[in-house]
Amino acid sequence: MQYPILSLPESGTIRENIGQPTLYIFTANKAEKVTLIVWAGTLQAELYSPSGRELAFVSSGRWQGNMPETGIYRVMIYPRIESTNCAIEVQIERPSPEPKPEPELEDKDNSNDTINQKLSKYRSLPDRPIVIRSGEYNGSVGFTLSARSIQPLTIRCRQGQMMKVTGFGVELAIAGPHGKILETGTQNISTRLPENGVYRILAIGGELPLDTLVSVDVR
Repeated sequence: MQYPILSLPESGTIRENIGQPTLYIFTANKAEKVTLIVWAGTLQAELYSPSGRELAFVSSGRWQGNMPETGIYRVMIYPRIESTNCAIEVQIERPSPEPKPEPELEDKDNSNDTINQKLSKYRSLPDRPIVIRSGEYNGSVGFTLSARSIQPLTIRCRQGQMMKVTGFGVELAIAGPHGKILETGTQNISTRLPENGVYRILAIGGELPLDTLVSVDVR
C-alpha cells in the first residue's frame, strides 16, 4: 500500500488534514525520552522502533517513554473517517552536553612546574667544578642552595662514558657541552655521554633554601 512519508520535527506541532494512512518518521537515540502527543483528530497513531517493534498506540492524548535503540522511529497515522484534521507533536529530551572542565589555576608556589620550566624560570648561580681525582671514578661537592635557584656543576668527560648523578633533596639535569639537556629527574639520574667536552650538572632547588650534596660517578 502506498502512503505519504513525512518527517516529524523534534519540536513544534504538525497540523494536517489527513485522508489516508500517513507515515511520519523521526530520529532518536537509545535511552532518550520521547513524548508523542496527538492533540486533535479522529485517528489512531502507532509508534514503531527502528527494528519494527510496536512501542505505543495513541488515539488521543500523549505517550511517553525511553527509546530502546538508536535509529529512525516511525509514527503511522490511520484516519478513522474519510478525512480528519489532526495535530501531532513529538518531543525529544536530548541529554545536555557535559560541561568542559575548567583549566586549573596555576599554583602560586609553582609546585607543579616541570623541571624544564624551572630551568627557564629559576636563577642560575655561577658554575662550580666537580673534581674527580686521577684513578678514581667519582666525586662530590656539598653546598647551600638558595630558594628557586640552580647550581651548575661542571665536569670534563669523554664520549661513551656513563654518568650517574645523585643529589640529596634536589631535582637534577645533565646538560651536554653545547647546552642540550640530556636527562632530568629527581635525586638520581644517569645517561650515556654522546661526545667529548665539559658537561654541566644542574642542581635545582625548591621554594626554601637547603643544604645538599651532589655526587657524580663517571666511568
